[in-house]
Amino acid sequence: MSGETLQIYSGSNLLGTAQVSGSAWSFTPSSPLSDSSYAITPFVADIAGNLSPSGNIYSFTIDSTGPTLSSYSPNTTSG
Repeated sequence: MSGETLQIYSGSNLLGTAQVSGSAWSFTPSSPLSDSSYAITPFVADIAGNLSPSGNIYSFTIDSTGPTLSSYSPNTTSG
């Protein structure tokens, strides 16, 4: 619901908060997440700091390692 504050968790680790605008929200952590698999869960926090039951769990993997190029043969023909 618009105006609510979400607390964003990865497991039991609080990553930060996000504001709901309309029915949408977005979150960017204050520091980059390391390469790993994550299951992010948003909770609505009331004024007293009580958390709602968990919302949807958003699972993803961060892998910043680029692919390995095993060989390369440039096309040297001209047309």
